[in-house]
Amino acid sequence: MAYSPSVNFDGPVKCATSFPQVIGSGASFNKKLWHAIGSTISTEARAMSNLKQAGNTFWSPVINLGRDPRWGRLQETPGEDPLHVATYATEFAQGLQEGEDPHHIKVSSCCKHFIAYSLEQWHNMDRYHFDAITPARDLADSYMPSFEGCVRDGRASSVMCSYNSINGVPSCANKDLLTGVVRDAWGFQGYITSDCDAVSDVLNSHHYTNTTADTCQVTLSAGMDVDCGTTITSNIEQAVTSCVVHESVMDAALTNLFSVRFRLGEFDPVASQPYLAYGADRVATKEHTDLALQASRESIVLLKNSGATLPLSASHAPPTIAIVGPHANATDAMLGSYYGKPCSITTPFAGLAHYGLHATSALGCYDVECGNATLFDDAVKVAMQSDVVVLVVGLDQAQESEGHDRESVLLPGKQNELVERVALAAKDKTVIVVLMSGGPLDVSAMRDNDNVDAIIWAGYPGQDGGKAIAEVIFGDYNPAGRLPVTWFSESFVNEASLFDMGMRPNASSGNPGRTYRFYTQTPVFPFGFGLSYTSFDYHVDTSVTVVKHADVKATVNQNHNLRGHKDDKIISIITVDVKNTGKVDGSDIVLVFAKPPGPPGMAGAPLKQLVGFERVFLKAGASTKIEFPILASDVTLVMEDATRFAAAGTWTFHVGSEQTAVLVE
Repeated sequence: MAYSPSVNFDGPVKCATSFPQVIGSGASFNKKLWHAIGSTISTEARAMSNLKQAGNTFWSPVINLGRDPRWGRLQETPGEDPLHVATYATEFAQGLQEGEDPHHIKVSSCCKHFIAYSLEQWHNMDRYHFDAITPARDLADSYMPSFEGCVRDGRASSVMCSYNSINGVPSCANKDLLTGVVRDAWGFQGYITSDCDAVSDVLNSHHYTNTTADTCQVTLSAGMDVDCGTTITSNIEQAVTSCVVHESVMDAALTNLFSVRFRLGEFDPVASQPYLAYGADRVATKEHTDLALQASRESIVLLKNSGATLPLSASHAPPTIAIVGPHANATDAMLGSYYGKPCSITTPFAGLAHYGLHATSALGCYDVECGNATLFDDAVKVAMQSDVVVLVVGLDQAQESEGHDRESVLLPGKQNELVERVALAAKDKTVIVVLMSGGPLDVSAMRDNDNVDAIIWAGYPGQDGGKAIAEVIFGDYNPAGRLPVTWFSESFVNEASLFDMGMRPNASSGNPGRTYRFYTQTPVFPFGFGLSYTSFDYHVDTSVTVVKHADVKATVNQNHNLRGHKDDKIISIITVDVKNTGKVDGSDIVLVFAKPPGPPGMAGAPLKQLVGFERVFLKAGASTKIEFPILASDVTLVMEDATRFAAAGTWTFHVGSEQTAVLVE
């Protein structure tokens, strides 16, 4: 996602760099990449602003936790883990705002949508009316950390309050959250905006107020500074005149708004601001397009590779290849939602045909809806005449998007049947399935299908998606992406209501537990899953670290939910020796999980939780050491009242099959 819809491409700049959709970037687990993407976008944004084709405020990133696979905007988020999403928020916000000028921000970044927002339109309920009844514990340990990271460490200059209510209070009218938490506890300095027309929803959808004047008063007094809409602008004069809204409230809002304008340099001499010299030559440069391709490569996750079918040999390429499926010639579909206009798009067909093969294609379905089998015979015929078959299937914005949630996590229509028919007809050939989607899919049938040799998840891979997919298939790039969300079976959506905001299992509501942290059943593919063309071994020092319960408790500030806040303390260091034991150069994503003492899920504790991750590249046979600090907050649990508790006992820290321990006594 390069730009918001407000960017105008009718000026000197006709196109821009378009990166993979955010969920794909999340799959890279690459902090430096996230920062670089943010920095590249803001450089191009500043250039376009100078050319009067854009403003300097960008409502990004979306950092709501991906708590449910059906959510239509899951594609816009980095994933389902609080630390992972908070780290993305920090890096991306810093990348957007920071640069060569230490005195001004490049563009204004916005942390959105605050908070507990992850429902669009589901079972006769929409986001404008939805009251997200959220337990205090879940709000603290699941929904808050990404926003605290964005505000506190990312130093974002804007926060957006969401459409929904939280426990009966509309987000944009919630003083406890907007002022008490965001400003007072986290030290936010900037402006808070409503989502568009969310102020109107306070009155007309949530019925929280009775008049427009009261609506102006309750939202502005809560800490919101600007209405993306007309409710306040149309009614504020009367509200102030009638003394419903005090002028001091208006002064505070204006101060917050103008503080960001000052940070952007709008009132400073031009000569002192290098960003004002950015021009069209800064947009879609070779460096930027190279980064977009690298981001596409790093977003790809290899889910199945029976018998080491992949990579195919680029030097001994098969003479014929069939590219089949509704996304075989995908263009805009590869960009996901909210994208800028790319200068070019490489389709899957073009990417594979580039290898000099005799390539043929067949849709198999008229579109992603795949409502009938009319085109199946053509797809089967093309597949049987080829040595290799690549089926490119999945979702698009008709299935998942802002304003539209899914009912199912299966492939739409008859796509599964298309895969089965083609794979059966080509059972003596190499059959590869490429999935394009933002949200997870139940692909257990093709996972277990012996006629399907390999499965690749490409997300919505951006302008160079077709090239990146082809490079992975032919081994010019060794995939290292890991799933940033759990892939559930269809049974999950039959059990869990999208209205249930709780993360922990709840027998009365049918909630089996959300995300890998609380889900007790077996998923189709787990969080963090991803294969490689090489192998990696880990060695972890197994010495037990002993810490005092009182020392851990003393370092945990109850007002913070983010790992690594200023009062946190390093209690141990886990050193991981990583070695590439295969014959192929490649990257590995090292994930460190903490498991609390006691039986799994005791008293609502997570089954496990990510406390560290690092992406590292190693040549075949090479090794390296990575140090992961273990903090006091890593051996604490959030209780039902949202306070933190230093849990005594043995905490185990897992890196692959290796583990070490911290004893809290």
